[in-house]
Amino acid sequence: GYSFGYNEDQTSWVQVAARDLLRRDLAHGPIATAQFFTAAAASAEGIILQRLCGNCVPTHQIVFYKRLTPIPVDLDLLIELTTEARQVAGNIWRTDFEMYSTYDDAVNGTNPWLCLNNAYNYGAGFPGECSPSGIRVANQNVRFNNEASRRNGAWDLNTASRYAVTPSVNIGGYRGEHPGSAYIDPASPTEIHLATGGYDISGRSDSFQIISHDLAGRDNLDMVVYVKEFYSGRTRSKAGLMLRSSLEHNATHVSVLTTGDVGVLVLVRSEPGGSTATYSWAESDLEQLPAWFRIVIAGGDTFSVFISQDGSLWTLLVETFVVENFDTSTMVGGMVASAKSWPGYLAEAVFDHFSIQDVTFPTFAPTVTPAPVTSTGVTSMDIGYVTTRENRLGSATFAANTNVYRVTAGYATNIWNTVDEMHFAYFPMSGNFVIQAGIADIESPDERSTKAGIMIRSSLNANASNAFCMATLRTGFRGQIRPTDGAATTRFGYRWDSDFYDGGWVRLTRTGQQITYERSVDGLFFDHFGTKNVTLPDAVYVGMAASTSQWSVQATGVFHDWQIIPL
Repeated sequence: GYSFGYNEDQTSWVQVAARDLLRRDLAHGPIATAQFFTAAAASAEGIILQRLCGNCVPTHQIVFYKRLTPIPVDLDLLIELTTEARQVAGNIWRTDFEMYSTYDDAVNGTNPWLCLNNAYNYGAGFPGECSPSGIRVANQNVRFNNEASRRNGAWDLNTASRYAVTPSVNIGGYRGEHPGSAYIDPASPTEIHLATGGYDISGRSDSFQIISHDLAGRDNLDMVVYVKEFYSGRTRSKAGLMLRSSLEHNATHVSVLTTGDVGVLVLVRSEPGGSTATYSWAESDLEQLPAWFRIVIAGGDTFSVFISQDGSLWTLLVETFVVENFDTSTMVGGMVASAKSWPGYLAEAVFDHFSIQDVTFPTFAPTVTPAPVTSTGVTSMDIGYVTTRENRLGSATFAANTNVYRVTAGYATNIWNTVDEMHFAYFPMSGNFVIQAGIADIESPDERSTKAGIMIRSSLNANASNAFCMATLRTGFRGQIRPTDGAATTRFGYRWDSDFYDGGWVRLTRTGQQITYERSVDGLFFDHFGTKNVTLPDAVYVGMAASTSQWSVQATGVFHDWQIIPL
């Protein structure tokens, strides 16, 4: 039998909008469509659109719309042609466009359509009740948001698509005429476009498009994507990365998404059919695309969500959290997008460098042996005025069988202001490098002010310039800097942790005079929280430091897996 449709020459025409039986499997979104309009505008013929209407009268089944002027940057031409019925600047008959019955006429500007009394009826929608002879022909519009209009319509543009369809899945239905499509340019196969008519990712049920990957049973994963571009035309549209317990519309999920109006969000539905919790990120310089998104799952239920502007230095968006009973037996994950838009309109995201890796997490807090097997391999000293008080000296030991360092401050009153009082286990180093260590514990009755961390120091003098990435029991991880010798010390960073009782990792990277600060909950995925400039000579001292602000107590930082990595 026969099927309803229209076979345009796809080497010369690309479908940019369609409804009902004329729509193709590949639905291009606004980003790809804008590229097509740019290509058509640069051609010798200029922009010519072919409006198809299978249920119109014969004279109106194929109408050619020819642009006479460039499309204004603030005009969404397809929305005006497919959903609106109004007069707007930039789309005025005989000023900005004309209509024709054949492509040759449109190219040559011959036999343009006429309108009764030279009046295009904008309130009737395209083609304004006009016709080849100028008689009034009513009800020939194809509007995607109006079921009373003509059906089986499409708009083709006079250029070719370079894209090929790649698999994607619609979850929860869609609004309008098309659920959406994923497509790639064969010349750039890692770059993926995802167009969607799905309504939203929110509440107790979702409606969106996903490029889905089967991740069943993979409890320890690192998933990353580069979001190059996102266009929706409406607020609350979303695009980004998701781990989901299944393809059900109300499934448990963890997502990191850019939006049309409120920056980057972390969304969590912690049980099937439950409400969606929203965590926003207000750091405006990280809301701008392009950006890298990352979700890490550990043990099947523990999630860390990151953002980065370069794919190297990662910022933790919310503190690592647990979703109890997250079902990984049917888990899927991938790139997602939702439109939050009107019928007939698609949002579109452009992704690149998508990757999924199985990861192995190191043991978080190694058992500390109270009595070290050996105390060799570490040089340490008191810095500042520690030795003048009651002869209570600091110390440092190293247990080779557990790779644990214990650095004890003997009444060293603080690493602060213009001079320091601390104990320092140190190593000479020069050039560019990375230092990192796990902090298993801080042993001190002074929970508020005892500090333990890793340090880069210009000298062993008490007033030396330094960079210090530290932890305290009560306020968690922070950064400190004394930018020049004798300058005041300042603190920065944020209090991710209400306490430090679960331990963590710290890292400093030196590149010339620039120091990058990072922390981690597992020693594998580090979160960048500051970059500072410090005046340092090429040859410096690096190591582990501890201090306490109370003269009457001692404090010990327990470190493990200390590393120096030359760059």
